[in-house]
Amino acid sequence: MMLDDLLKDFGIRCGCGILEEPPVLDMFAGEFVGQCSPIFRWVGGKTQLLSAIRFYSPKSFGTYFEPFLGGGALLFALMPKKAVVNDVNRVIINLYNDVKNNYAELIRLLDSMQQLPESESVFLMVRNLFNSYLKRGQYVPELSAMFLYLNAKAFNGLYRVNAKGEFNVGYAKELGIRNIARESLQYASDYFKNNDVKILSGDFMDCTASAERG
Repeated sequence: MMLDDLLKDFGIRCGCGILEEPPVLDMFAGEFVGQCSPIFRWVGGKTQLLSAIRFYSPKSFGTYFEPFLGGGALLFALMPKKAVVNDVNRVIINLYNDVKNNYAELIRLLDSMQQLPESESVFLMVRNLFNSYLKRGQYVPELSAMFLYLNAKAFNGLYRVNAKGEFNVGYAKELGIRNIARESLQYASDYFKNNDVKILSGDFMDCTASAERG
């Protein structure tokens, strides 16, 4: 089964939301902007530590390197003009690449998915489909859309896989309806497109190979 098939089973026609990509925001004047926030929940994220981290950050530097990107809280707080970022988790790197290169398609899919009924059974259907994409190695915008859906509705925003590599976090019943932050997605997409940000998925040493003192 593909994501389009699941949506059709619920009478949802994919692509009936956003018809064209939103205009690029004029928000990149200066070296650091800091108007974006993480686009998904991530355990171990640095959002609550940003004030302290930024206090000790240099006032200026060449290329920003982040070998363990995760939710990207510091990257989006600083929004450097040139960066090399990396994470070994291909799912979130696929998402960042889709936010950068396939934003309009990702938003169409998310608009359709947010029309799905709010229930644990639907969550489990999406989770099973997500795992089938992982098993087939399909790192496509559909996988990114399902990741954001699951992240918004899974217990505590956890990303956990079993020994088979299958995502197995349960539904967070106490949250009720929780939507994806569209504004943050647009800010992130505009930031990636208007700056020199290289997005990698591999060994952290490869990410920092070209780093220099200062």
